[in-house]
Amino acid sequence: MSVAVVIPVFNEAKTIGVLINDLHRLMSSENISCHFIIVNDGSTDESLSIVESLAKSTAGIEIISHKNVGHGPSLLKGYQHALQYEWVLQLDSDYQYDLSAIPILWNKRQQYQLLVAERKQRNASGGRDIVTLVSRSLITLLYGKGLRDINSPYRLMKTSKLGLALQYIHPGSFAPNILIAAWFLKNKLPIFTTPAHAKTGAFERKSQMSWYIFKGCIKAVSDIFFFRFKI
Repeated sequence: MSVAVVIPVFNEAKTIGVLINDLHRLMSSENISCHFIIVNDGSTDESLSIVESLAKSTAGIEIISHKNVGHGPSLLKGYQHALQYEWVLQLDSDYQYDLSAIPILWNKRQQYQLLVAERKQRNASGGRDIVTLVSRSLITLLYGKGLRDINSPYRLMKTSKLGLALQYIHPGSFAPNILIAAWFLKNKLPIFTTPAHAKTGAFERKSQMSWYIFKGCIKAVSDIFFFRFKI
């Protein structure tokens, strides 16, 4: 298997089965040999049973399930399980963006170490947009230019480089993808970007700024600053 597909899941029963099936068909049509690593973050809906059912009928689906610890720690656990593969493709389970960027990322992989599909459209509250702007500005100031969507959940990474970056990231990190992007920028590794297009019918729910998200974002901003002195 040349690529591990890491997908963290929390209460996405409406989309996770469709995403896995669509992604499996796409990877097969592109002759990309892949292994799915689905990290169930304590879902309380039917997400886990849907994935378990798919795993019985579809080869190459690995399920990691634990109590709810948050998106960041779940993502990092998935990455650790993926280090045996040559490449890691990460997607979120809400299936807000179509999969058309994946062949583009894959076909460019020989020239780059990090390949990101950047979201041009986002369905976030004003508060979350402000946090995103602050985070992006800090990354540019402390680590350099090269990425607009620093926290994109639509990325292909060279595993040998990802493993080096993970050595500096705490397993409880709220937004590890931001820190991973910072590591690639700081080390001036080649980065490729292409647009990620909103999926038809997506954005049915607006991403809100909850107290949990607010605290996590403040922690992420702090992590961005102090991470600079670790690497």
